[in-house]
Amino acid sequence: MPRVRVKNGPAKNSCYDVVDKPLSLGREPTCDIQIMDKGSSRNHAELFRIGEMCFIRDLESRNGTFVNEVKIDEELLREGDRIQIGATILVFETGDAPAENDGLEFSEEAVGNTLELRLEDLSAMNVGEGDGGEAKRLRGIYRLGRILAEEKDEAGLIEKVLPFVAGELNADCAYLFTRDAVKGNIVPIGTFSRSGKKGGKISRSIIRRAIQEKRALLTSDAMQDDRFSARDSIMLKQIHSVICVPLAVTGDLSGVLYLAGNSPSDVFNEEDLELSAAMADQIGLAISHLRVQETQRENLMSTIRVLVRAAEMKQPSARGRSERIANYALAIGRRMRMTPLQLESLQLAALLHNIGLLAEDDETVAEKYREKDGREFSQAERQVRFSLDIVRDMACFSAIEDGVRYQLEFNDGSGPEGMKGENIPLSARIVAVASEFDRLITTPTGISEVEALKQAVIELGRQSGRKFDEDVVKALLVAHRNDELVACPEAFAEEE
Repeated sequence: MPRVRVKNGPAKNSCYDVVDKPLSLGREPTCDIQIMDKGSSRNHAELFRIGEMCFIRDLESRNGTFVNEVKIDEELLREGDRIQIGATILVFETGDAPAENDGLEFSEEAVGNTLELRLEDLSAMNVGEGDGGEAKRLRGIYRLGRILAEEKDEAGLIEKVLPFVAGELNADCAYLFTRDAVKGNIVPIGTFSRSGKKGGKISRSIIRRAIQEKRALLTSDAMQDDRFSARDSIMLKQIHSVICVPLAVTGDLSGVLYLAGNSPSDVFNEEDLELSAAMADQIGLAISHLRVQETQRENLMSTIRVLVRAAEMKQPSARGRSERIANYALAIGRRMRMTPLQLESLQLAALLHNIGLLAEDDETVAEKYREKDGREFSQAERQVRFSLDIVRDMACFSAIEDGVRYQLEFNDGSGPEGMKGENIPLSARIVAVASEFDRLITTPTGISEVEALKQAVIELGRQSGRKFDEDVVKALLVAHRNDELVACPEAFAEEE
């Protein structure tokens, strides 16, 4: 069923099916889709179907109806088309579903005797003494999988994984070691100790053997195990049992999960070895995946930085500006406790917010954005449109679009789209503050960088809550006080 989804404003995320009867759009309460927007007419437009095709028709509205930023009288809609009425954006979706049944047959048999187990039940399942090792291993592997799936940062993943594994296997210490790709030596990437003490006695020969032979090792009495040298026995004097299992090897990752127990009455057994081997497989694959993602991200960011530098060469005064704004935006985002994924999207939006400089001299593109609603676009508005045109086909477009599209909107509604306060996407509010901060500290002449910084902080404080979002400005000022604005370190040598 085709439908339209409201992307911003008071009715954000509301969906409306396009059925045989036309749907009216406008400010009137009687409209099927009420657009509470000062740029909307009482009866602004209508959506209607002819067979399988859907159209939108402007009803001679005062400010016009736009599809993909082009003013229309009547337009055939396609999947993903953006309808704009005032500052309100609606997206057309076809809602295509797979062919009915896909050749599968479904029975209507009763489910009264069917055992159902929710994943939440498994996660919270308590295993008692009589439940056996299988249930314990199932629970442990499942919970570990949940941790690995939720964590997107390698350091954060290791910080959560080691205490969990130590708890599941009743180990006193848990370590992760990997081989340094450059030097070839074994280095720890994570440690955990129940006692809280750092360091500990580690047998290098056990680790080396597990890596070279690519097999799991278990010793239930390190002092008596003749597989290890006298030197190892001395090092393992206080350790009664050890498990050392290789991580799942993919790419260049090579390492081990190393567990040690100090209690002579509670040593590791073969079931513990099997569970730790299964966990090490998951951990190794997760770390490999995160490292591949990080490499891809670094490659993407370096390519984008080259593109941004090429754009800024056309305007000497803009050189380095996007990089600085991206760093300020990241500092603000971290202070506002944005997730790693949100921070990545914010950084990309800030880097690309002014990539439209590339098209500044292109008359073909410029002609497309001469005016809107009888008002000529400002240079800044044109560059925003140019930027959107350039990044539209990037895979990350949906994640960065708001930060680029609404960067000129102000908290008091004085921006080109008239959006106010929290109706402005957070990424756009952050880019706006970071951009203004950079402008304030780079435009003054005849004063020191430190003095320019002080003036910028004072000016932003004055505009906080009016032109710019108060929480965003506060986050930037806190980041400044903590010396977190690293894009221009020489400007932060002194405190306010």
